Amino acid sequence: MTAAPSDVTAPDMIDDTLLAVTDLHTQFRSGDDIARAVDGVSFTLHRGETLAIVGESGSGKSVTSLSIMRLVPTPPGAITAGSVLFRGRDLLRLPERAMRQIRGNEIGMIFQEPMSSLNPLLKVGEQIAEVARAHRGLGRAAARRHAIDMLAQVKMPDPELRAAEYPHRLSGGMRQRVMIAMAIACRPSLLIADEPTTALDVTIQSQILDLMRGLQAELAMSLLFITHNLGVVAEIADRVAVMYAGRIVEQGEVATVFACPLHPYTIALLASIPRVAGGGRDPAHRLAAIPGQVPSAAALPPGCAYAPRCPRATEICRHTAPPIEQALPGHEVRCHHWRDA
Repeated sequence: MTAAPSDVTAPDMIDDTLLAVTDLHTQFRSGDDIARAVDGVSFTLHRGETLAIVGESGSGKSVTSLSIMRLVPTPPGAITAGSVLFRGRDLLRLPERAMRQIRGNEIGMIFQEPMSSLNPLLKVGEQIAEVARAHRGLGRAAARRHAIDMLAQVKMPDPELRAAEYPHRLSGGMRQRVMIAMAIACRPSLLIADEPTTALDVTIQSQILDLMRGLQAELAMSLLFITHNLGVVAEIADRVAVMYAGRIVEQGEVATVFACPLHPYTIALLASIPRVAGGGRDPAHRLAAIPGQVPSAAALPPGCAYAPRCPRATEICRHTAPPIEQALPGHEVRCHHWRDA
């Protein structure tokens, strides 16, 4: 056998892209109505990187993550176009049997509400062990030991005792640690976290974020972090994609987007963050609010979906959808008037 020429470099050595989502469309049908929940979403995620997807409820963040995992309920949902390349394989075109090997093994997912995601009839240790048995072929005793080790890894107090508990006997923070333990049980290269801190108080939220940062570094994972909390984005993410009405309207490095937001929606989100002056509440600073609400995915306005709420909107915004443009290297925006920012 002839050796490969020395100047030929393997693709993995020249491209560290782990996940590439291109022009993803997901729709839900109800009678004659079609809701475009994800409407042409594109982004990439590199090895070891954290990308946050941020936006209001109803913007399509969770449906995007479910589409990547091919967990959209069908019917009424359907992924109608696009590609999701994970390690060079298009997940949307794999047979379901191959996807079952990827879910929980190569891609882990922390679902939005741990109490509804955990089986109330099974002890939490059994639920974690089930992942190891399905993907690693461990026997019952070895899988139980592995479950306890996973609980210890996510810093669960007294992991052996907690493994024998049912979900309802655990606090919200403990249930979230169980969900994280299940998601990393097979040491995935990609972890999708869908609003993992939403229902937690700020102290527990900080602990969970510290835990996820530590696990990401330890396991060399990439992290797709879905949230509506810009404070969390600033704390954990390398890059951010701002989503509105099924589309990404701005994305780039967190420091760049926060320092120089270009889309009116990003600017409004940042303005709505509560601020505290050095001596306490600043009476001169009134908390900003975004008027109106995210439009229904089944009745999107023509042109720019944000136009009805946007102070910059002009006639072109109301009739013509803006293209995605590169404002700076690595900083993209979807707005007719971004140069006026």
